[in-house]
Amino acid sequence: MLCTLALALQGCGDDGPGPTESKYPRDNELRMNQLQLKGTHNSYHIAQEEPAVAELDYTFAPLDVQLEEQGVRKFELDTNYVEKNDSIEVYHIPIVDEGTHCRLFVDCLRTIEQWSSAHPGHQPIFIQIEPKGRFPSWLGESFFEAFEGEILTAFPRERISTPDDVQGDAATLREAVTTTGWPTLAEARGKVLFFINDRSDFTQAYTREFNDVNGRLMFPESLPEEDFAAVRILNGAESDFDAIQQAVKSGFIVRTRDGGLDAPQSPGVLQAALDSGAQLISTDFPGKVEGVDYVMQIPGGTPSRCNPLIAPAGCTSADIESPGRLK
Repeated sequence: MLCTLALALQGCGDDGPGPTESKYPRDNELRMNQLQLKGTHNSYHIAQEEPAVAELDYTFAPLDVQLEEQGVRKFELDTNYVEKNDSIEVYHIPIVDEGTHCRLFVDCLRTIEQWSSAHPGHQPIFIQIEPKGRFPSWLGESFFEAFEGEILTAFPRERISTPDDVQGDAATLREAVTTTGWPTLAEARGKVLFFINDRSDFTQAYTREFNDVNGRLMFPESLPEEDFAAVRILNGAESDFDAIQQAVKSGFIVRTRDGGLDAPQSPGVLQAALDSGAQLISTDFPGKVEGVDYVMQIPGGTPSRCNPLIAPAGCTSADIESPGRLK
C-alpha cells in the first residue's frame, strides 16, 4: 500500500540544513505575509508533442531552474491518485495532457528540497496542491497519512510551516493570523508552506468536515469566516480586487493570477494583482517565451518585494531575499 510505503519512508529523508545565523537584520520584524512574490501555474507542465488545444501548448523550466534562474518562489502541483499504481502522481489531464517534469509527487518535492537545502537563506517557498481526479474516499484517513508521508519523505517536519505552527496558542488559526500574525522571516526562512487549492471532497475530508486542521501539514483553501481560515484563493485580480485587499489587510495570505495565457494581451491584470497586495501571484510566463514579449516580474523583486499594503515602513526587497545571502 502507498500509505505503508510512505510511512516507512518518513524517517529516511535528509534532515537538511540546521539553523544558521541570519544575514537579514530585519528577520525578527518582517512576517511571511508581508511580501509579494512570483509563482507559476501548473509549474511542472511540459507541452505534449501535439497539444489537444492551444491552451495546453506551454512548457515550464524544471522546478529547480525556476527557483534558480526565474525567481519563482511559489509552485502549483496537480496531484492525482492513480489506483492501479497505488501512487500519487503529478500531471494535468489524463491522456490528454500528461507532460510533466516530475511524474511522481515525491520527486517534484525532492527537486524543490534539494534546491532549498543548497540555499538555506531563501525566503519561505509556497507549494500549492490542487487535487485532481477522483478522491479515494474508500482509503479513509490512510490516504492523508500516505499523502503527508510523501511530503515528509522529502522535507523534514522542522522545515515545513504548518497550521499548528502558525496557530500557536491562539484558539483558532483564523484568530492567530488576524491578531498575532504570521511567523517572522526568522522563523520561516529556509522553510516551505503547503496549501490546498480545493473546496471539494478532498478538502472536506482533510478538514474533518470543514472543522479543523489540527495536526495537518497543509493549509486548506478557506473562506474568511472559517476557524481554519489563513490562505485564500482569489484568482480574479481585477474582479476580486477589493476582496483581495480586504483579505490581505485582515491578515490572510492570498493567491491570485496575472491573467494566465492572456497576460501578454492584458497587462492591466498584472498591475491589478500587484496593487491588490496579494502575496502569491501566479503566472504562465516566469521567463522569456519565444515570440512573446511579456515576462512576469515583481517590480524591484530580488526575487520578491515588500507587500505594498502591509509591509512596515522602510522595508526593502533585499530584506526579504538577496541573491548574495542564499547560502
